[in-house]
Amino acid sequence: MSNNNNGNPLFTGLLLGVIAGVVTTMLYTPKPGKEVRNDIQGKIDELPDEANKLLDDIRDLYNKSAELLISVSKEQCSRLSNALNEAEKTVKSKMGKSSDEQ
Repeated sequence: MSNNNNGNPLFTGLLLGVIAGVVTTMLYTPKPGKEVRNDIQGKIDELPDEANKLLDDIRDLYNKSAELLISVSKEQCSRLSNALNEAEKTVKSKMGKSSDEQ
């Protein structure tokens, strides 16, 4: 048996859900069809503004995350550098003691 899955199951499920939602809304809404269509058109008209707000929020979050990552990276580099310097001092100290003992 071959598995012929032509298409994305997520997209298919989303599309079916939207269709079911629209049909259910139209069947059970107490408004006339013209009002429902106007409401839907109003929501569609709001989508670009909402998308722009969402993109702005994503940009802000990205910038804050990048700043935090840079800050943490600098702090960790500084701590690593200090630890390496301390290790170097310790090794030199031990090497000096070792050569004195010989």
